[in-house]
Formats: sequence, C-alpha cells, structure tokens
Amino acid sequence: MRIKYVEHSKLTEMKNDNKCWEEWFGCEIFKRHWCKDEICQNQLITQDAAIFYNSYEKTDPTWGYFHIWLADEQEVYDGEAEDIGEVMSLHSYGINYCPLCGERLNESSA
Repeated sequence: MRIKYVEHSKLTEMKNDNKCWEEWFGCEIFKRHWCKDEICQNQLITQDAAIFYNSYEKTDPTWGYFHIWLADEQEVYDGEAEDIGEVMSLHSYGINYCPLCGERLNESSA
C-alpha cells in the first residue's frame, strides 16, 4: 500500500521563515541565500534545505548548508517514526560556495 505524501506544516513554515531553523539547529541566522536561478531555488525547497549566514553560540558568522528530514505518513506507516513531523535527521555543513548555483558566499554577500 502506498501512502500519499503530505507536506508537514513545519516544512511549509520553514520555507518562509528562519525561526524554525534557528530553533532546530540552535543558531542565529543573519541572512538566507536564495539562488538567482529558479531551478536551483526549487531544488533547495524540495530538498527541505536552506543556506544561511549564521552563528553558533556567538562565534564568527559563516555560511552553512542546512538540511532537515521530518517524518511523513510513509515513515510512520513503515514504523520508522512515531509521529508525522518527527525529526528524522538534521545536518549542517560549513560552505564557501552554494552547492546548487555555485555562487561564492562570503561576508560581502551576507
């Protein structure tokens, strides 16, 4: 049986606001990178990922690639999660270039 994917409300919120990202990753976000190319922008959105100029615990700000995976109905059905919206994994990586559009990210682009 295949269950239809339904986007969790937190994912919709994350696409429009940085507060969820700050809470989950424990950082302060100063700026969000949006690729100029619409195809790249859509890839970030569909991957539930974002690129931020951010700081952890008052450290010097850096650019980072952030990705989150929240459980959907299929993961709950398969027994991999207890609730829809449960955080399955969080990842963040320091970056100097956008992995999608290739733009160099530095302080002046922040």
